[in-house]
Amino acid sequence: WPSGESRSGFSARALGVMNAIARRHPGRPVGVVTHGGVIATLLTLLHGESAANWRKWVVPNASLTEIVWDAERQSGALLRHGDASHLEALRPFEADA
Repeated sequence: WPSGESRSGFSARALGVMNAIARRHPGRPVGVVTHGGVIATLLTLLHGESAANWRKWVVPNASLTEIVWDAERQSGALLRHGDASHLEALRPFEADA
């Protein structure tokens, strides 16, 4: 971003935090709440893509993305991506646009 953090810096920071969380909780499920930019960037890394491809992995607001992460390999497996099915029960409460 102009006058902001570089894409490579952001990617390195996101990867570092993910590895730290995985090392702190080995073999245990952990919930991480973050914004879509972090999710999309981590998914580019997970798939061996350039971080410049982050838009390919954009997720809907309030959706769930689930991965299994190995801090030693700095990689993992995608289990689900952008799942918003838990929000369906709220549809009746949405105002018509």
